[in-house]
Amino acid sequence: ERGEAESTLVSSWLTVGATDWTRAWQPLLVAAGVIALHVVGHRFFRHLPLSLIAIVVATVAVELAGADVDRIASRLPRSPVSEAFRAVRTSVEFLGADAEGGRVLVVSSCSPREGKTTVASNLAAVLAQDGKRTLLVDADMRRPRVHAVFGIANTVGLSNVIAGKARLEEAVVGTDQENLWVLPSGATPPNPAELLGRRSSIALFERLAREFDRVI
Repeated sequence: ERGEAESTLVSSWLTVGATDWTRAWQPLLVAAGVIALHVVGHRFFRHLPLSLIAIVVATVAVELAGADVDRIASRLPRSPVSEAFRAVRTSVEFLGADAEGGRVLVVSSCSPREGKTTVASNLAAVLAQDGKRTLLVDADMRRPRVHAVFGIANTVGLSNVIAGKARLEEAVVGTDQENLWVLPSGATPPNPAELLGRRSSIALFERLAREFDRVI
């Protein structure tokens, strides 16, 4: 029961990047339910820190107000949500990100539209704010969205570089934030999984780990 409650809370928090009201109301209702359960003393939620509840409510409020949740760490750095991403950054740094292979971090989930782009974009932003040369890579070649978040073209990107049809320097794009670059997904290949499994893909990420402090 506890695991199910945690899963519901986290997935609701991460889906606040939705742009339609139908999905935006879902985390709002869950947040209201969390507060209600906290008040009545549910055996799990009564131990939930009020700060975490505040983050959930604040995130939903920002979304309903029309703010850009995908880039909230850059646009509203003092918000509770941005502070939560900085806490994630601290946890990542304590994991030993400077160790061999630790510079490349993967943000993934089991299903689509669970907030991967939102988390990856904001994590990359707070890492860049910490002075790390950070590259955000959109490896979702079926439903790419990072290029839309940063308002850049997606004609040349990761798939083109792996396939040998473009140079890395042609695909990496700077952003309006210092220390943050983006490598969009590029042209959609027939089989993304096969492309990402190539030796050239492994060699590319090894190169990126050498040229950047953090690769998301």
